[in-house]
Amino acid sequence: PLGIIKVDASSDNLRVQFVPQPPIDPMKIIAMIQSRRNIRMSGPDKLNIEADMPTPESRVARVLGLFKELG
Repeated sequence: PLGIIKVDASSDNLRVQFVPQPPIDPMKIIAMIQSRRNIRMSGPDKLNIEADMPTPESRVARVLGLFKELG
């Protein structure tokens, strides 16, 4: 429902790739990028988030939090 086709989470980085023209309000993404220094776009369809996520559980929690924030 968010138009996300790929999620890649490592211990220090979360990358999300969207379909072209995702069904998300672009202002949500713009607001996230402007309010947090650890979030940036990586190309026209990828969101890159730098975060400390040392365990698989912390990665899952961060991904789910992002999904909730975008939804």
